[in-house]
Amino acid sequence: MSTPPLNRHRSVLSLTAVSASIIASLLIASPAHPKDTPTGPTPTPTTTTEPSSPSAPTSSGAKDIDKEAAAEDRTKGENKDETPPGQKAPPQDQPAPEDTTAPEDTTAPEDHSSQMGGEFRRINGHNFITPTVAHSAFTNTAFAFTQGFGVLQFKGVDLLAQQEKDARIFLYGQSLGARIGILNRVSIDVAGGGSAAVGGDLDTILLFGALATMNVGGLVKARLFTLEDIGLQMSLGVGANYVRNLQVSPVAIALNAIEDLESVEEQIVQQADAAAVNPVLMVAEGIGPFGAQLSIGPAIGVSGEDPSTALDTALHLNFDFFGLGGYVPVAITGEYGLSYDIGSEHAGHTFVGGLHYSGRRDLDLGAIISVSPDEGSSLILGSMVIQYFF
Repeated sequence: MSTPPLNRHRSVLSLTAVSASIIASLLIASPAHPKDTPTGPTPTPTTTTEPSSPSAPTSSGAKDIDKEAAAEDRTKGENKDETPPGQKAPPQDQPAPEDTTAPEDTTAPEDHSSQMGGEFRRINGHNFITPTVAHSAFTNTAFAFTQGFGVLQFKGVDLLAQQEKDARIFLYGQSLGARIGILNRVSIDVAGGGSAAVGGDLDTILLFGALATMNVGGLVKARLFTLEDIGLQMSLGVGANYVRNLQVSPVAIALNAIEDLESVEEQIVQQADAAAVNPVLMVAEGIGPFGAQLSIGPAIGVSGEDPSTALDTALHLNFDFFGLGGYVPVAITGEYGLSYDIGSEHAGHTFVGGLHYSGRRDLDLGAIISVSPDEGSSLILGSMVIQYFF
């Protein structure tokens, strides 16, 4: 263990107390030479105090002074952070509490219909619903099935009392239709259906018996233009329709048998048919959840007992709640159809209302009620519609 420099010059330091004090102060202010600094634990030097220099500081005393000064500096630093008695501690900067709230999802709900069919029946954000009476202006491929029940109310005859009475005929009908679209420019519509009806009471059954109706039709149309920005589309087409009615009436058979027994077999089933050709102009307009469709054109009779020409026009309106925010997949429809016979000047009216599921662009599920009032009669039909769009 080496001797500190202070001990090697003890004879010089003991000259006077004043000189020793000055040298001690210089030693405190000046760091020790590297070769004199021990690398291990600092040993405690053992020195004896000379009587001739009681006030002379030793090496151990210099280190104690250095430790006391460092301790005093630490105490002053700690006192700065202490709060005087009677005063509140100043608020210390604390990190902001972490926000555990989940961020709000501001993205729009995913439109799953974008991966489905039916894109060509959507214009300007509106999914159009195929009308019941009016012709559709769209040329996309689709398939439809309809079935329903109805009742025809009219003024009948009480055979026993020979007086007028209210009569009813109940009927059931089905129809199947398909539209074949070619490049969303041209389409061929085909449809076929039938209905069966029977009297609601004995007198009606005897008088009118049972009725059956079969019909087939087609329509070839071309899309003229589509203005996506304003939701407008227009198409032009020409169609044909054929209807065949069959009726079995016990009273009519009995009356014919009385007049001519030989013709009874021919008169068991009464038949009537009619055919017509109808060029038609079709327009569709859609703005967000609101849509309108219009068709107008003549129906020119080409066969039947008394073929005639009528002017057919129909307006279809619908409002889609699903288009408001994507939360209520329901659409309501209203439709009016007018058929005016130019020869007889007779006007037939049809009113239709419907409630449809509109949550999918490629599918239409609807419940429809139609009423066709006429002079002395009224036809009420309730139908279910299933239509798929490709």
